[in-house]
This record gives sequence, C-alpha cells and structure tokens, in this order.
Amino acid sequence: MTLHMEFNYKIKELDKDNVELVLSGFLEESSQLPHDLDLSNKMALYIDFEDLKFINSGGIKNWVKFANKIENFDDLTVVFKNCHRIIIDQINLVEGLLPSNASVLSLYVPIFCGQCEKSYEVFQIVNQMSDNFDTILS
Repeated sequence: MTLHMEFNYKIKELDKDNVELVLSGFLEESSQLPHDLDLSNKMALYIDFEDLKFINSGGIKNWVKFANKIENFDDLTVVFKNCHRIIIDQINLVEGLLPSNASVLSLYVPIFCGQCEKSYEVFQIVNQMSDNFDTILS
C-alpha cells in the first residue's frame, strides 16, 4: 500500500508588498506549483514549508524550476520559513533548491534525547539560534 497525500498550495497577500506561498502535502513530479505568480511589484515572497510532508526527486526537479523563475525577480527577497529536515537536507544537497535571492528564516532542528530515547523537532529562528544546544534542552 502506497502512502500518498496530494500536494496543495495557497497564495496569501500579506500586504501590498509581501506575499506568502503556503505548501502542504507531498511534492512530487505530478505536483503543480504556481506558474502564473506575478511577483514583479512585490518586495518579499515568504514560503511556508510547515505542512509539506514529503518531497521526492521529481518534486525537487519541479521546485528547482520554480526557484529559477522566482530568482528572476531582481528586487524580490525570498524567505523560507518553518523548514523541516526534509527541506534543509535538500537545500544542503541540491544546488538551486534555495534561490540566490533567498534565505532561511526558521527551521526545525532534529534533537535526540538520550534519557527518554525519543527524537524531537525544536523550532528555531535562524538568527536567534544558540551556538550551544544545551541551552535549548534545559
């Protein structure tokens, strides 16, 4: 039995200068990313990965094509937020997944607790991350 969840996105106008793209589900080769998103008069595009559960190689290929398109908006700042490990791993492995005009605002850091032997994800804002993860756990 194959686990499958469809891919969806929502586009939210935050204000006249900023727009948010919210992704959810499974990003695969058949997934449709927004092809007509006009960002020419926008200052920032926030991309929320909170509810993205899976991305495969076909989804990565689709995403890189999309990232190349949004890279063409010279004055646009792209901000990735709520990135789970599946996105961070791919950013580190695949050139072009993170457009040149993009940065990561927030992510989930995988933590393993040796006492209870459970894994957790700890939400972190990148520019507020501690160099010493012991402070996160206390």
